[in-house]
Amino acid sequence: YYSKGRALGPASLWRVSGSKYGAAGDETQVLESLADWSTFCVVAHGIYYIPYAEGGTEGSIKFHAFTNGKSREIAAIEKPVAVGLSVSPDGLTILYTQVDREDNDLMLVETMR
Repeated sequence: YYSKGRALGPASLWRVSGSKYGAAGDETQVLESLADWSTFCVVAHGIYYIPYAEGGTEGSIKFHAFTNGKSREIAAIEKPVAVGLSVSPDGLTILYTQVDREDNDLMLVETMR
């Protein structure tokens, strides 16, 4: 599984099956929309992911099941997400980063020696 897209911005999730002889199979798109290249986590039964939300101000964490190919919302997200998504081995804990605040300081230094 791998993503295609920009480093910061919407991406899509793809997979390539392999063979026992090492030759790669056909490329298949799995998910059309990821928040960015790193907001997915593949587990035994499916894929946890954060879909792209226009403007990045709200969204959700979803689970795409391998059994039926359907996605369902796991949790709502109220703030923009940053890079990364991880799930604990037991599936009970999800870790992701969010942007609580963005600001910059601009300083003017005069008469520096």
